[in-house]
Amino acid sequence: MEAARARLAANRREQRELRAEEAQLLAQIAAAEDDAARAAEAASLAAAPPRPPATDWGGSFEWDGAVCAALASPFGHAAFRPLQREVVNATLASEDVFAVLPTGAGKSLLYHLPGVVRPGLTLVVSPLVSLMEDQVHKLLGLGVRAALLAADATDRAQAAAIQNAAADPAASGLRFLYVTPERIAKSKLLMSRLQKCHVSGQLARVAIDEAHCCSAQGHDFRPDFLALGSLRDNFPSAPILALTATASDAVRADVQAILQMRRVVCFRGHFDRTNLRYEVRPKPAEPALLDEMAAVCRRHGGGGIVYTLSRADAEKVAGGLVERGVVAAAYHAGCDSAQRRSLQAAWQAGAAQVVVATIAFGLGIDKPDVRFVLHHTMSKSLEAYYQESGRAGRDGVDAEVIAWWKPSDMYRLASLACESRDRSAAMAQLMAAASYCEAPASCRREAFSTLFQQPVHQCWADGARRRRRCCDNCAAPPAEAAGAEALARGGRLAVCVLRVLHDANESADGDGAAPAHLTALKLVEKAAAPLGVKVSRDELERLVLRLVLEGAVQLHFAYTAYSINTYLYVRPSLGRKLSGGVCSADELGLSTAVRASCSVPAGGKKGVADADSSVRPDTAKAAAPRSAKRKAASINSQEEQGPSCSPIVLE
Repeated sequence: MEAARARLAANRREQRELRAEEAQLLAQIAAAEDDAARAAEAASLAAAPPRPPATDWGGSFEWDGAVCAALASPFGHAAFRPLQREVVNATLASEDVFAVLPTGAGKSLLYHLPGVVRPGLTLVVSPLVSLMEDQVHKLLGLGVRAALLAADATDRAQAAAIQNAAADPAASGLRFLYVTPERIAKSKLLMSRLQKCHVSGQLARVAIDEAHCCSAQGHDFRPDFLALGSLRDNFPSAPILALTATASDAVRADVQAILQMRRVVCFRGHFDRTNLRYEVRPKPAEPALLDEMAAVCRRHGGGGIVYTLSRADAEKVAGGLVERGVVAAAYHAGCDSAQRRSLQAAWQAGAAQVVVATIAFGLGIDKPDVRFVLHHTMSKSLEAYYQESGRAGRDGVDAEVIAWWKPSDMYRLASLACESRDRSAAMAQLMAAASYCEAPASCRREAFSTLFQQPVHQCWADGARRRRRCCDNCAAPPAEAAGAEALARGGRLAVCVLRVLHDANESADGDGAAPAHLTALKLVEKAAAPLGVKVSRDELERLVLRLVLEGAVQLHFAYTAYSINTYLYVRPSLGRKLSGGVCSADELGLSTAVRASCSVPAGGKKGVADADSSVRPDTAKAAAPRSAKRKAASINSQEEQGPSCSPIVLE
């Protein structure tokens, strides 16, 4: 009877797992079909007839006098920033324009100037209500009539009046109408008024801010942005101006297809913000981490932002900074709109030094003198990290960008990335972000160079001062390449970890229903359990992560009632080799990066005190990474020729 009950329980468990897998596969198929349709549309767009010979958009145009006059008054600028003139000219020529310009490049002027110079209504679509409120307030202060319709507008009479004004801007004098994408998707009355405006020839252009939100391949996909494709259907003659600070070529093509942009004029500013210094630090335990963050805040004195992964983290970090004498406050989606407005106003005025926030904060903020941006946990993608860190130093003055990182953060982020609409793209973006943090020697900017397909500034040509200001890796002395003995040690250790994981994957649990599941933490503990050679926990965690980044170990996700668990599995091709008795790093094809990973601390090749001499002695001592507090003995070289794997002991 007991055997029958156990068998029944196993069958029911298997049925539940199969149903969950079926639902997951159906969702993946639906997402893949949508992506394939958009990819086909993007390919069709790319194959469209070529544009006429390139126009010099920085040249002379009939509207130059009016544009220069408006630049000075009412907007109060003496000159254009890079690419502003070109984008303004292209949109005034009624072209569809896609502009990728870095944070602080002055993207709002790209639709403000044309909207003032030429008659008609400029429709501005943005997800950022606080930013739109600021812009409407400033335009009204300059004597330019503008209005905002947010998705949660409660004054129906006022909303109706605004929509009626948009229907006939020549009579009402309305120049700019700001709306959220949700309003476009849900308000038939608004669309009917805009249709009337378009039919009368008064809809001058449609500007879409944060356009990367249209694409599931981007770092901040928002489903309501998909409805913006209807703008071209409803207003075919209105030119579209799409703006963003971060978009790869793939994201740009996807956005252009979604928005049905035609024969697009593209502008891309250079990504390299030479006044920002990038750094990745090993992430210590919470008290020491807060000590480090507080030291950075005190050293700079000016305003800064600390990004966290969750609301709970934001509250905890803000409280910890306040305890250490920093004027800080938490900002996240759990705060009501009045709280968020009050905090942002206090921070912009300098009454609060630091905002500790989730990604709910920062898009479109108008504060050029942010002196530092800190990441309590790394962003889920390099695009997101570039945009968030780019909120520092928009005034051109030197600013500091620091991310704290430990290998276990990877798995926490992976459990979030796996819920993305395009899981494979989200995981690839996360792997790139983790690789950025784990880079032991290369310039941090090289990762952005690869991402944006632009050459990086060669700081080595500018001498030691430029190298110190570039990033932590460039400021450090050149690292010696790992020797043959160190590589052999790392290779043996990697094979041992793979065998422990493979054996666990292949073994059965107590009732014979399924293989044992290992998280990264459990793998480190299990690999460290047998007696034998000595290795630190930090080395093992870093090695396991390197095996994941190299593809030797794969991540699998299991859904529970309250969370998503991330389990590790040996890549099937390597598993077959291990089952066949292979026990050599060469035969398994493990890279030099895997073998060398045990000789480089996580987040760089130096401790915090080396990276930042301005940290106070007591803080530097508390902040030293665990790897600096442990000693790791080398693997016994006598086992170099042995066919079996050495067991591991954790120090």
